[in-house]
Parts: sequence; C-alpha cells; structure tokens
Amino acid sequence: MACQPKRSETVVIHELLAFVQQKLDVMDQVSLEQILMTSFTEDEIIQAKKVLADSAVSQIRLITRHRDGRGKKDLQDIFRLFNENDPDDIPTFVARDFNKLPPVKNSEGLVIEGVKHPLQNTWSFWMFTNKNKSWEQNLVKLATFDTVEDYWCLYHHMKTPSELEFGQDYSIFKEGIRPMWEDDANRHGGRWLIGFDRKNSPYLDNIWLFTVLLLIGETLENADEICGVVVSVRAKCKIGIWVKNAGNEKAVLEIGNRLKSQLGLDAKIKFHNHNRVHNIYTI
Repeated sequence: MACQPKRSETVVIHELLAFVQQKLDVMDQVSLEQILMTSFTEDEIIQAKKVLADSAVSQIRLITRHRDGRGKKDLQDIFRLFNENDPDDIPTFVARDFNKLPPVKNSEGLVIEGVKHPLQNTWSFWMFTNKNKSWEQNLVKLATFDTVEDYWCLYHHMKTPSELEFGQDYSIFKEGIRPMWEDDANRHGGRWLIGFDRKNSPYLDNIWLFTVLLLIGETLENADEICGVVVSVRAKCKIGIWVKNAGNEKAVLEIGNRLKSQLGLDAKIKFHNHNRVHNIYTI
C-alpha cells in the first residue's frame, strides 16, 4: 500500500526552532538564549513559541507573557516545551532560509564573515540516469555538499523526483559511500522502504525533501548507522533509507520508528536486507 500522511506537520520549516532543537542538548541555555536574543526579534520569538505549541501532537498549554523582557521569558518557555514533552510529540524543525540562522562565530564570540553553516557529514548527490546499458555507467555523481546553504542551492536548481523520467533515481549518500549494494559500507546493510502512488507526486516530493533533511541534519539517535537515501521513480515509486548493519536490530527499529513518526506516515513501512525481498521488520 502506498503511504499517506498521518498528520501534515511532522516536519516544519522554522529557522529559530530548528536552531533550538539542534543546540538545546549540546549548549548551555544561557549561551543559547544570548545567541537567540541577538539573532531574532521579540516578535519572532513570540511567533516561534506559538508555532511550537500549534504543531505539537499533544496539546501544549501556552503561557502568555505581558511584561518587559517578554522575549527572554518566551525563549525559556520554548526551552521548557522542548525539554518537558516527548520528542515524538514534537515535529522536526528544519531551516530553509539560512540568512535567518544565527551567524557562525569563533571561540571569542566574534562573527566569522562568509562562513556557511556546516553539516556534521559531507554528502554526495547521485543520479541513476537509465540511459546506458551498463548499470555503473548510469550512476553519476552530480555534486557534493557539506553545508546547509549548499544543499538548498542544489535543491532549488534541480528537478524534483516527480519530474524525473521513468526508471531514474536520485540518491544522497555520505561521502565515500556509493549508492550500490556492493559498496563495503552497504554490504551487510538493508533499507527501510516507503511506497508511493506515482500519481501523488506532490506527496512524493515532500517526503523526499523531509527525509533528506532528517538525514543530513543528523536528527536520528542512530544517525551513524545511516548510509543514505534513494528515491526511485517507477510505476510504484519508493524511497529507501539505507542503513549499514541490518543485524543491529535496536538501531534499525529506532530509525524506522522515528522516520515513520517524524514523516507522519500512516501506512506500514518495511525493512529488508539488500538484494532480498523478504521483510525482516514491518512497522
């Protein structure tokens, strides 16, 4: 069965909330608060708190602030909402307009001009052209990126999956890993498969985008187990999230459950070893 969305806002584009979600566990709240207070206006902070409450699965009670220093208190409310609610009840927030992200600073707190926002890993963008007789000749590396800005530049200048020709694929894999079963990183792995009706092209494009953002943003607990993602344009389109060790049951299931939750998928998704049709897990 082709997947349909369970709810529409499991991945939400919002720069302030994306920054908080990424930094809250690795940065002290005082420093995080100072960065946000200098990078966003009070109105933007107030609006961010409302977006967070409105897009959560469970109902979140909002406290309205009226006195001076409201922005600072609203930021503390945002931190509390993230900390006190189940992560599965809160969407994954992603940044699209990198000009809205806080600037990159050096150890002395000075802004480094012209520096982009780095990703944790370098990723390569591949295409299977379906134009040649040889499978390997069809596989072409289009670009490599390692910053938020470079990914969005590629996204805005390339076709969406629904615009590809029948039989073509897009792949985004960590640098050094080829999107093929025979690669050493994939040899003992498998993939979670999400199926689509080809007629539902906007949904296919959206899930592809949000899946890529989840992966390159390293938002999953077992992100190190992920090799990449492939979208295949066929009569029944599919997106496959590749992991390197199919025998790591705990990691595989965590990845599958988080993907299903964060992407808002209602239909079941299935996991199997590469080059095998037998499903190991279904959730």
